[in-house]
Amino acid sequence: MKKQLTLAILLATASVATLAAEPFASLQYKYDRLDSGASNSGYVFDIGSHLTNNLTVDVSGETMNSNLSKSLTNRLEGGLALSEKFGAVGVYARGALGNKMTQGADAMYYSVEPGAFVNLSKSDLVSVGYRYRAATQDNKLDQTRAVRVGYTHALTRDIDLTATAERYQGDAKQTSILAGAVIKF
Repeated sequence: MKKQLTLAILLATASVATLAAEPFASLQYKYDRLDSGASNSGYVFDIGSHLTNNLTVDVSGETMNSNLSKSLTNRLEGGLALSEKFGAVGVYARGALGNKMTQGADAMYYSVEPGAFVNLSKSDLVSVGYRYRAATQDNKLDQTRAVRVGYTHALTRDIDLTATAERYQGDAKQTSILAGAVIKF
């Protein structure tokens, strides 16, 4: 039942995102360096839309391959974000519900992320965020806190280049680096 509910939420989110006014898509390469010395690599995608100037809906996915155990971990989540700008400075809050899939060990989770951003110029933006993520089942290990620092450069009106550094604490202790592009339709 939980898988069906998660799938229904994700499909509804994707439908709203693709039908709405300002859709976007992003693809990023992600590299994780765990405190244990092991590493993971994979990709993160995001499809969404700015429903209004302050409201964004998205579907995000991640596929990571462990370079040590050769195991594959996938995540799929639907999110909703609110933002407010005060001149060049802004704040945001994003909430999400998702599913983590690791070799048959599925776990639903939720996440909450408040943050802030500063437009350095018309084409450069820096953001800082804090994300709390936890499994909805008590017997699943998927509780992390992450601090993120990101940079976005508007290459053209419709293409942004992105870079992000993240530090995780909790059930996972690692540092992640992401780089990619956002395309606005």
